Amino acid sequence: MNFKSTGGWSTLGTKRFAITLNKGVNVLRVYNNDGYSSDIDYVKIVKLGFEEEPEPEVPEDPQNPGGDDPGQGDNNEPGQGDNNEPGQDDNSEPVYFENGTYTDWSGVDALYKNDSQKVWIKDDAEYIYFATGFSYDNLEHWQVMVEADGNASTGMTSPWPFAPGGIDYMVEGDLNGGSLAYKNSSDGDWSWDYNISVENPVDSTVSTDAKIIEVRIKKAALTNQDRPLSDNIGFGFRYIDSGWGELGSTNSAQILSYTLTAPGQ
Repeated sequence: MNFKSTGGWSTLGTKRFAITLNKGVNVLRVYNNDGYSSDIDYVKIVKLGFEEEPEPEVPEDPQNPGGDDPGQGDNNEPGQGDNNEPGQDDNSEPVYFENGTYTDWSGVDALYKNDSQKVWIKDDAEYIYFATGFSYDNLEHWQVMVEADGNASTGMTSPWPFAPGGIDYMVEGDLNGGSLAYKNSSDGDWSWDYNISVENPVDSTVSTDAKIIEVRIKKAALTNQDRPLSDNIGFGFRYIDSGWGELGSTNSAQILSYTLTAPGQ
């Protein structure tokens, strides 16, 4: 299906098509493998054989007349099929990893972004949730590195893969998912223990079409007797090709900081 360009952000266009929807949750993705994708402002669903109701008038936002920012048009961020956050529905409450599908990151600002990457993070009493959009076409592997105890002298003490060091946990995955590992020694060696005592410590989804990785980690899996989970954590994403060559890493391989908002493990 093709969406014809309207020539700019200020000119609206429409597209009608028929699609079969399944009972329950359906996901409609709009994307372009080779460049920018369409800016979708409004979607209307009509059941065939029924008369359409008149479209409601949508009041103009006085803070943003005309809709999107000037010049935005079809220029979307990496990993996005439209100009919303991944899975965003303006009428829904934020839900993260609902039934293992894409998260609804409505209302969550990106913690970090550049031309190739965009990163979101959120937490609740049980999980920490991570999401990243990326622009790499040849991604095959990925890693989320977590500095969990707020101490750069424990875990992976070297400044690689993320400075200043102190990585305690790693989720390493491919296009089918990922596994959580613990750095049980405090040194610069690349040695990881995948024997995590917490049941189902991590879940992940990867889409190379939408160019999005989503990960959730149980808080209980990110603490032990020697290194309790801190309220202030650090993390970073690494993007890796089929030969294990690094395509990129977030924040120029500097740890991103996040303060947990929900108590509990």
